[in-house]
Parts: sequence; C-alpha cells; structure tokens
Amino acid sequence: MLGKLDEHERAQTPLGQTFRQQMLSDYQFGSMSGHHLFCSRCGVRTFERGHVAQIGGDYVSIKIASLDGLPDRVLAEIPVKYANGRDNAWWTEPEETRQL
Repeated sequence: MLGKLDEHERAQTPLGQTFRQQMLSDYQFGSMSGHHLFCSRCGVRTFERGHVAQIGGDYVSIKIASLDGLPDRVLAEIPVKYANGRDNAWWTEPEETRQL
C-alpha cells in the first residue's frame, strides 16, 4: 500500500499527522459526498469515506486489494457488501456479482 516506514517516517509531525497520513491525497467529484483517498507517491487507491443518506449515512470503503501482508485465507474471509453503482442504485446489491 504505502510501503514500509522507517523510524523517521513513523514519527508524528507538528500537525499531529503521521507521515503515512500526509502521503494520502483526497479526490472528490460530483456531489462531493465522498472522499476518495489515494497514495500521493504511487497512486494506489486505498479507501474511501463519506456520507450518503441513501446507503445509511457515514461509510468507509476499504480497497482490500491494497492491503499488504494478509494471507489469502484472511482476504477470502473479509465480508464484502456489493453496491449497484452501475445503475446509480447504491443502496441495492446488483443482481450479478460473480464478475466483481
């Protein structure tokens, strides 16, 4: 994801953010209700957070493919909730999910 941090990088910055937090960039579009965070160094999309009333309010969406060091069996056990973004019906699960 953002790589391994050395001792200097693990230190807190004057603003109270870790080096890793400083490396995240935020992208918003459309309704500006979501924050699409990505690594400013390598461009990997790590997670999203925001508030969408139609799906129950506050949410966090983690890009599990960006998690480092987890065995396949652990990744396979992570619960996944699918949302129908193709039809802009985010509060429903798509009829077909095998391709996702």
